[in-house]
Amino acid sequence: MKTLKPLPLFAILLLTGPGLTQADTAADEDPRQALFRERREIEHISHHERIRILQQADACIAQAENRRAYRQCEQQEQAARKALRQRLRPRLQALRERVRALRAERRARSGQPTG
Repeated sequence: MKTLKPLPLFAILLLTGPGLTQADTAADEDPRQALFRERREIEHISHHERIRILQQADACIAQAENRRAYRQCEQQEQAARKALRQRLRPRLQALRERVRALRAERRARSGQPTG
């Protein structure tokens, strides 16, 4: 059986360095890129959920045997879309506020009037 030799400190730092560098980079990241990633994530969730809602509605409509059942499928679809909007609204509002704050900060740094 092979025995492991202790690694010098600099070797350990070299091995763990990329992880530390990524954490430091995240803190120094361009705020616009972070905002873009957040918006992309929200849109990804929205698209995935809307597809799911449409698939459920399609299955419901396919099984509907009369106008009343069909109408119930439509109402369920509408309620699901509304629930999705309500669930995502706080994240979208927070994102918009962060965008406004970033724009105001950039205007203040450039000396442009706010408004």
